[in-house]
Amino acid sequence: MSQVEEDRKTLREYKINKNENNISYIGTFLKYKTNESTVIKKKISSLSTINILFSVHEGFKKINKDFYKKLDSIKKVLIVREDLTSSLIELIERIDVVYDDLYTWYPGLKYSDPWSFFIELVPNIIYDYKNYYTRSLLVGEKPKEKILDVLRNRMSKSLIDFDIINKDMFIFNMKDNSEVKRSKKLVKNIVSENYWTEDDKNIENGTLDLIGVSTRCIKYNKDIVLEINNNLTIIELEINSKLFRLSLVEFNDLLNNIERSKQSLINLKIIVSEWNVVC
Repeated sequence: MSQVEEDRKTLREYKINKNENNISYIGTFLKYKTNESTVIKKKISSLSTINILFSVHEGFKKINKDFYKKLDSIKKVLIVREDLTSSLIELIERIDVVYDDLYTWYPGLKYSDPWSFFIELVPNIIYDYKNYYTRSLLVGEKPKEKILDVLRNRMSKSLIDFDIINKDMFIFNMKDNSEVKRSKKLVKNIVSENYWTEDDKNIENGTLDLIGVSTRCIKYNKDIVLEINNNLTIIELEINSKLFRLSLVEFNDLLNNIERSKQSLINLKIIVSEWNVVC
């Protein structure tokens, strides 16, 4: 037996006396086997959500079966991220060219392109994006719209809503803060809340009284009556000299410590996990 083999045998048979403070280098010399998926999850868990998404996007550009095998482990890390939807919207906005699914197509693979993988991560992407989109418009911010091109190429359900929403903004002279000049008179335009939001959530009876609202309906003109929608009505709230914009639902839930808006309020950096207001 060679000296190297004898040294290896010694290392394998070496046992640490638990009653003594010995230092062992066995882990350095002997091959250490571990579950590959666990290693991958540990590595990517330390990355920000948008960096993981970008790495996946770049990985699809190369036909590498080892990369595709890692997607399930990556998916397990991403689906629990609270900022997954917002990071996906931001990623697509930053990408110069959004290629169609044939650009990275490879036969026999479950995901033919990164967008198929991303959309599966966020099955309610249209609903989540609509909430983001309408909120941005209502607070006077320009929403990131590049993701709409990706969604239109892959799914059509409810996408007409975004056209309706933009038309409504045009009618009420709110789009891009510009004056609208109409060559024809608009007659009997019906604006439905269903295009803006899927669910008008209930609020406590005293919340409207607290902000001085005596009625939920306001006559806009002889053809249109405006009604307060709890999800879409924006409240400006000043906390410690900092101005926040909340939906009426979020404002109601902040007052009453209701769980449904807790994560949203945390993301807005208004509260911490135990309902304490951020100073």
